[in-house]
Amino acid sequence: MKTIKKLNPKQFFPKIKNSAKEFQRKLKKALKENSNSYSKINPLKFAISLGIINGLIILLTTLANTFNGSLQILTSIFLEIYGNFGYSISVLGSIIGGIYIFIDTFLITYLFIWIYNKLL
Repeated sequence: MKTIKKLNPKQFFPKIKNSAKEFQRKLKKALKENSNSYSKINPLKFAISLGIINGLIILLTTLANTFNGSLQILTSIFLEIYGNFGYSISVLGSIIGGIYIFIDTFLITYLFIWIYNKLL
């Protein structure tokens, strides 16, 4: 009867343990070197993109209410906030509301991201 030898995994894969430690060391080093460059946000680009998104949401929501009569709850909230500034449930009002929301979102987001970057 033949005896079966117990196989040692290190015999077949001797570099696995060392390569994993080496990989972890290199990853930690790379994260340390690049941590500051990846944590800051460009406030201008972020504020413009968020302003455009919110402006389009107001524009499309108001147009949906103008032509379809839907989303009246949202447009009534917008009307309460921006009604004194020329916003109304119409095509022109949707454009005016989109511009106001863009400006408000841009200013608030820019200020928030600027403070965030200063605190880093």
